[in-house]
Amino acid sequence: MENPEKMLNDDIRGQLKGVLDGMVNPVTIEFFGTDGEELVAETKKFLTEIGEIAEKVAVSFNTLPQDQAKADELGIELVPGFALLDSQGNNPGIQFYGLPGGHEVNSFIYALMAVSGTKEDLPEAVLEEVRNFKQDINMKVFVTLSCPHCPGAVSKAHRLAMENPHIKAEMIDANLFPELSDKHNVSSVPKIVFNDGADLGGNQHIESFLNIMRTTQN
Repeated sequence: MENPEKMLNDDIRGQLKGVLDGMVNPVTIEFFGTDGEELVAETKKFLTEIGEIAEKVAVSFNTLPQDQAKADELGIELVPGFALLDSQGNNPGIQFYGLPGGHEVNSFIYALMAVSGTKEDLPEAVLEEVRNFKQDINMKVFVTLSCPHCPGAVSKAHRLAMENPHIKAEMIDANLFPELSDKHNVSSVPKIVFNDGADLGGNQHIESFLNIMRTTQN
C-alpha cells in the first residue's frame, strides 16, 4: 500500500530510480530556505524523497539567515533555492528556484545526471567557444511547471554553465517570484534573460543562446 504522505507515488519513484541508478558520480544538493514557509517545506520533502530514491544524491538543508554566508558563496539569491555540486564539491553554476515539479522534473533529472558525469555531448566548436568566455554570464530561465517546452530551455542553459565557471544558469518559477517576473517582463515562458538584459523567448536552438552570450563578452 502506498504511503499517502509521499509526494512521489510508487510508480514515479520506480521510474526515477531506474534513471538515477545510471548516475556515475555522487551529487550534492545544497538547499536554502526559511522557516515556516509551505513551499519551502514542500521542496524539502521533494528533495528528501529524491535522496531516498537515488543512492548517489545527498541533500544538505540550509536555513536562512543562519547560513547566509554559505548561500553567498554558492550564489543563491532566492528561496526556496538550491545548487548542485559535483563529487569534488565544485559548483558548476546550476541552480533551481522553486520546486522542480510538473514538467520541470525533467530538467532537474537532466541536471543531476549531467553533474554526475553523464552530460550531453556538444559540438567541439561550441565547447571551445564557451570555455573561452572570460566575462561573467548569468542566465535566468523563467518557467512554469505546466510548460512542456521549458525543461529544454533550462537544460540547455544548465549544460552551457557546466563548461565555464563564469557562467551561471538558474531555473526560476515565474509564478513563485512575480516581482522578478514583472521586472523582466515575463509574459510567456520559457523566457531566458542574459545578464538582466537581452532575452530569448521559447525553447531556442543552442546557437541562439550563443549569439547573445557572445555579446556579453565585448
